[in-house]
Amino acid sequence: MKSAIGLSALFLMVALHLAHAADAVSPRTVTFVCEHGVAKSVIAAAHFNRLAAAANLNYRAVARGLAVEPNLQAATMAGLQKDGLDISGFTPMGISPDDVNSSAMVVSIGVENEPTYLHTPKLQEWDGVPAVSKNYELARDDLLQRLETLVRELKTQAD
Repeated sequence: MKSAIGLSALFLMVALHLAHAADAVSPRTVTFVCEHGVAKSVIAAAHFNRLAAAANLNYRAVARGLAVEPNLQAATMAGLQKDGLDISGFTPMGISPDDVNSSAMVVSIGVENEPTYLHTPKLQEWDGVPAVSKNYELARDDLLQRLETLVRELKTQAD
């Protein structure tokens, strides 16, 4: 009987250790939000994921929109493809309170009239990013500067 209890305790300890290890490995989420979820947030998420992987950061990004359009902007698809980033499986999605709750950080990009559930300490607001439809490269370069700063800050926090 004692050995069965000891064995059960050992299994419980191993299970708890494995659960903790799984939590440590799960990436934290950064949610990028733009008005339509088909341009700025998509570019930011794609480039963030590339930069975070290069920096060995345990973060991943997702893109969301407020008034979601069904298809990516042509300029977004062409620009990201030219940048060597594959977004072929991306489907535009709307932001939800659950997205905000499960994110380590939320970044709104040029969003006016944000819903109240976005207003948390997790929120960063990036205003003034140029329109992707007018000049992809200009918008991308603006976002890249902000993303590189964000990745450096997250890396510093992780170290």
